[in-house]
Amino acid sequence: KKYDEAKKAFEYVMGKGKENPFYAQSFALKIHTSYLQYITELPGNKAEGEKVAVQLKEGLDFLGMNSATLNLIQENAHLLAFYLDKSDEAIELLKKSLLIPLQKTEEWGRLKTEMADIYIYANDPWEATLLYSQVIDGNKTNSLGDDVKLKKAKLGYYLGNFSWAKAQLDVLKASTSKLTANDAMELSLLIGNNLNLDTTATPLKMFARADLLFFQNKNLMAMATLDSLTEIYPHHTLVDDILFRKAKIEIDRQNYTLAAEYFEKIVDEFSYDLL
Repeated sequence: KKYDEAKKAFEYVMGKGKENPFYAQSFALKIHTSYLQYITELPGNKAEGEKVAVQLKEGLDFLGMNSATLNLIQENAHLLAFYLDKSDEAIELLKKSLLIPLQKTEEWGRLKTEMADIYIYANDPWEATLLYSQVIDGNKTNSLGDDVKLKKAKLGYYLGNFSWAKAQLDVLKASTSKLTANDAMELSLLIGNNLNLDTTATPLKMFARADLLFFQNKNLMAMATLDSLTEIYPHHTLVDDILFRKAKIEIDRQNYTLAAEYFEKIVDEFSYDLL
């Protein structure tokens, strides 16, 4: 993650001239590095995000939109929607990219999955559901199909369709992809442990709403929702899950000391519970 050093290395290779066989690859990877550096180190700085968006656009103009630049297309769309709040522009870019003659179903599947994620960001879950279903149908023999089934189940969870979501997650617990299986098990346990014990699903709906806000990269609103949930239901079974979720967010923000405090609180105050 020494992004500045990496960019210097790519610039060195590019300095050998456009005729050198690694020029295009170095050009693309330098832009990719700028994108990673932005989302890791400066995600709240829109001015810096705009600079990276310009680099991505210039990169696609130079390299063209083809199967070799799908990563840049996807990163450009993700940056526009989730960091610069330009979901319409991102969706238009992905629609154009779907006109590229692609050989593998996984390739258009990845683009459609990104588009579905952006529709969730734009609060259009029905369009997202349709796209997820298309990707699942076209990718039954590879891991992308299971990954997107998990996304579709999470969308059901965000919308408060807990029983349906849990049924999908319980099937995915047997997924060949260990990461997908683990994530499915974690969310299934969360739903099962906090739905059956309560006469109302309202607290879990609030928690799911916070998770949706986290997915939409609206971290401040998500944290505020979790704080409200703690105030309204201070003795609910979700309190340790709230602390765990906050800890994971602080890890993403690289606030490790604060994350450790949340984990410590779970150990001290909820030693009898699952987490």
